[in-house]
Amino acid sequence: MRGLVSKEDDAVRMVGEAAAELGGLDALVNNAGIQISRPSHELSSADFDKVLAVNLRGAFLCAREAINRRLLPGQRRRGLHHRPDPLPQLPRAMVERVTRGRLSRSGTAGTGSRPPRRPRRA
Repeated sequence: MRGLVSKEDDAVRMVGEAAAELGGLDALVNNAGIQISRPSHELSSADFDKVLAVNLRGAFLCAREAINRRLLPGQRRRGLHHRPDPLPQLPRAMVERVTRGRLSRSGTAGTGSRPPRRPRRA
């Protein structure tokens, strides 16, 4: 299957094709992701938007479609309130992963904006 996970029509089509070809869905592995290897201060807004579109929006679209295909018709009416919903955790986890990687490559550690302190020389 070919498509762009950041495009809703492609994500819906790919999950649908996978479900049809495999006879249903038991699990989803969101494995699409991109990285633009550039220091954060040199990264353009367009590049940042592209990373978020694939790594965050794509994961959300595929997860949402997979959940909708796993539910029985009666469950769709009631919603997911009877089971844990993984989607609310997705954006936070993805943003933490993206920013943690960016900060470590730009010379800052953790989630703060200052570089780590160097030990004093004796």
